[in-house]
Amino acid sequence: MATVSLPRPGKTAQAHRPAYFQYEDSISQFLLCGILIVSTLITVWLSWRWPIVVDAPLMQYAGFLMDHGKVLYRDIIDMNGIGAPFSSRLELHLLGYSDLGWRIYDLLFIALGGIGIFFICKPFGRVAVIFSTCLFAMTHIRLGMREVGQRDFQMAVLELLSAGFLLQGFRTRKPAWFIASGAAAMFGASIKPPGVLYVALFLVYTLAVIVSERNRKWMWPMSFVAGAAVPCVLAASYLIFNGAWHPFVEIYSEFLPLYSQLGHQSLPHLFSIVKAYIQPLLLLIIASGLLLTQKREGWLNQESGLVWLGSLCGLGCFLAQAKGWTYQLDPFMAFAGVWCGIAVATLMRDRRAMIRLALSLVLALWVVVWIPTFIRHTSTGRYDRKNAHLLESEISKLRAEGRNNGIQVMDTSQGAVLALYDLKLVQSTGFLYDFYFYQFPDQPYVRQLRLRFLKELDAARPDLLVISNQSWPDPRLGYTRLDQWPDFRNSLAENYKLEVETLGYKIYVRR
Repeated sequence: MATVSLPRPGKTAQAHRPAYFQYEDSISQFLLCGILIVSTLITVWLSWRWPIVVDAPLMQYAGFLMDHGKVLYRDIIDMNGIGAPFSSRLELHLLGYSDLGWRIYDLLFIALGGIGIFFICKPFGRVAVIFSTCLFAMTHIRLGMREVGQRDFQMAVLELLSAGFLLQGFRTRKPAWFIASGAAAMFGASIKPPGVLYVALFLVYTLAVIVSERNRKWMWPMSFVAGAAVPCVLAASYLIFNGAWHPFVEIYSEFLPLYSQLGHQSLPHLFSIVKAYIQPLLLLIIASGLLLTQKREGWLNQESGLVWLGSLCGLGCFLAQAKGWTYQLDPFMAFAGVWCGIAVATLMRDRRAMIRLALSLVLALWVVVWIPTFIRHTSTGRYDRKNAHLLESEISKLRAEGRNNGIQVMDTSQGAVLALYDLKLVQSTGFLYDFYFYQFPDQPYVRQLRLRFLKELDAARPDLLVISNQSWPDPRLGYTRLDQWPDFRNSLAENYKLEVETLGYKIYVRR
């Protein structure tokens, strides 16, 4: 019986290597690469002074609390992966606390993703590497400051790096690359749990390669698993050593399933978001279609195959979370951008100079027209920053008047935590969010969280209590959400009085 085997990584590229570089020094390719690089630098310049907003301050504040003796999951109630606050904590120690430090850290992640793209696209030549990297940077920045530093983006970067290491392992046949690939993939999953899908994909892909090649290199998947075990061992050591193992298990077995049920969007709505998100890439998708229909020699190999599967896996991560937040498409866009880079690089190898020149001019025109869209997003998210500054001013005034014995905020991501972070204040309880208090009131774990919060609040007796008007998943509730928790509402009325009501917040002082 005839068997079908997967082509070896870069096999076609190696057999016909001159074809990939036949026109590497053409004017068309220099023109395209030059405009791409300049355009990317312009987008970075437009975003250089973006402040830290929305979700990023939550992880920054968690890292800040850990630096002040708090233990994740034991003292900080959070449903995010263990790698997320540790990543923010790394930024604090490397670059210090500042908006610029966070912006640089985000750009460093773009550079790290570029390394992964380099390893993936190396057999396809200069254009594939530059086009994919620039596209990766611009699609990340174009959505504005609210998307910067998101956990899904950091996960996407590490999965790109893992894919690059894996392919390099296939090329060199050295186990060290598989160890690095497994470690990078699992570090990505530690930041956002859906990254486990990529760990499974890369492991299965490795097994498929050794089975198809019949080389029985079982050391490759074993090395990948060994690398993936490193982040797991580090995380388990931290949790066990700090007495946080049981809280971690409790949050992931009780809290996370409840959180996953909130804010679900319908499948048609999710696909409408995908359609809107990829709108700027329609030209590149057409280019990919041309590549498939022309069936040009040398494009279908393990590099392009893994990138295609990585795109599907990224789409799976988005659909699995089902929240409909655009940044959750970052893994999909990262791998889809690499696929488009491979397609364009292949088409740019056309032997006809006029075809190469026309294609480069069209792509360059598309990039230049696309650039102004970034300008619209430079003010997005400043509303949250403005709210935080107003809140900081009011908190500082009250503390100066003697109300400086503790503070607690009831918010999700509107800006109260950012105010605490700016003022370097450790809040009185370990609860960073409040949305889960008003959901599933009859669920035993929610009742347990409510009792724990009231007990910690009563023990700490903070002078200031800040309540945000923001409510999630139903934004219409606002302050009326407190009616869904009578015990807290009664405790608030008995022990606190409303002192200040500012834009989006109520500040209560202890009686």
